Amino acid sequence: MKHIWMSEIDIECPQADVFDYVVDRRNYHRWFPGIIEMVPVDDSPAATPGKRYVERAMMPGNRIAVLNPLTVEIRAPECFAMDVDLKPVLPRFEYRFEKLGDTHTRFSMHVSCRARAPLALVGQKVMGKVLGKRGPGALRRLKTILEAKPDTLMRGAEIREFGPPNVLAVSATVPRPRPQPGELLVRIDCASLNPIDVRRRAGYGAALLKFKGGTEWPITLGSDFAGTVVDVGPGVSGFQTDDRVFGCKPLSSEGTHAEYVAVDARHARLLPDHVPIEAGASLAYAWLTAWAALVRDCQLKAGEHVFVNGGSGGVGMAAILLAKSRGCTVSATCAGDAQALVRNFGADVVIDYQAQDLGDLETDADIVLDCVGNAEPAMDTLLKRGGAFATVVHPLLSNADTRGVPVGLLSSKWDLAGRRRRARKLGVRYFWSTFDSCDDALDALATRLESGVEPAIQAVFPLEEIALAHAALERGHARGKTLIKMT
Repeated sequence: MKHIWMSEIDIECPQADVFDYVVDRRNYHRWFPGIIEMVPVDDSPAATPGKRYVERAMMPGNRIAVLNPLTVEIRAPECFAMDVDLKPVLPRFEYRFEKLGDTHTRFSMHVSCRARAPLALVGQKVMGKVLGKRGPGALRRLKTILEAKPDTLMRGAEIREFGPPNVLAVSATVPRPRPQPGELLVRIDCASLNPIDVRRRAGYGAALLKFKGGTEWPITLGSDFAGTVVDVGPGVSGFQTDDRVFGCKPLSSEGTHAEYVAVDARHARLLPDHVPIEAGASLAYAWLTAWAALVRDCQLKAGEHVFVNGGSGGVGMAAILLAKSRGCTVSATCAGDAQALVRNFGADVVIDYQAQDLGDLETDADIVLDCVGNAEPAMDTLLKRGGAFATVVHPLLSNADTRGVPVGLLSSKWDLAGRRRRARKLGVRYFWSTFDSCDDALDALATRLESGVEPAIQAVFPLEEIALAHAALERGHARGKTLIKMT
């Protein structure tokens, strides 16, 4: 047997209780990242030697594997071991429970491997790296669950695999984060649900986000938040407990669709008392995306004419508010039943795309922002020469998903270069715009909120109904923002 990995942790819980929880493999997915579910295939008790389970696990590369583990040795309450068939790798997981008095237990995991075939050696190294990354967090999560102190757990919506809305599960045993240096711990009152969350749940962008460390399992989605500071990490200035704040956390596995979030203080701003919490939660991700397109990429200037294709969604709404705050004239498209809504955002001209084709429009705009993905063929008639075209609907992440990160990024770069060459022939600039967390953008949004902006809110769902919120947003035809309330 070749040793692969070992780690241990002290848990403030009686030995028998730790043993009973861990030996019941139906609990495994609650504490070990990457495990989707373990289902017993016989009716024998959990601690019965030879009891079999079928396990679904998320493997490296976001590949789901169906495994057939077998409990092979039990010495209650000190130890049990389980063999797993991962041919050509045949690992044994051994769990040990050392009694440290009546109320404490030292729990340790020992993983070894029996196979010695050349291919198995590669598998052993991969397994060692995966366990080295997931294992310590798993033990900490187990400790948090078993000690079950009120200030260590929270409710949160998690996914353990990609798929339809029903893969979302709201758990009351999600470990509450602790603020690290430079971070705030925020009790979230309200968060928004953005289209990127819906697409991420289905697997969009998984390859590139994993490459950047954004798909560690389980995943809690969400970026926007508004709530109250409950703890301040070392090195943070300008915030204190009980401050009302809003902001946007960059995409990660520990998002804002939960009761608490630890967020870098740079990504939060004070929320004035007169601003409704819903307004604070509505705009940040969309505003930062619109800012990246209009200000960072297209170099928006006061007094310009901005054409927004898709003005009734989150980014379209934010783009109209941003352009109007810079003294620009704004034209926007939307469906006929959303025209009043888009006018309320501040659009000067509203065009019903169901009644008028984009190709027939001659707007002579300085900037076109495409939030739908169908405006590029009409660049020559929508834009004046010297103008700029930006789209937030592009194949960058999907290329990485389908072709792998290196090839996907290279093919996207080649594709973008070709589109820019075509745009230059028309005398315009061309951009694929992506979300960017920017201090200036958040400062501008804080000023805009303080002035009394009222973003359109389409629907508000409690956290327990987040799967319904995903299904509703997935149907499309947004008329403002979808929010998630924690209480």
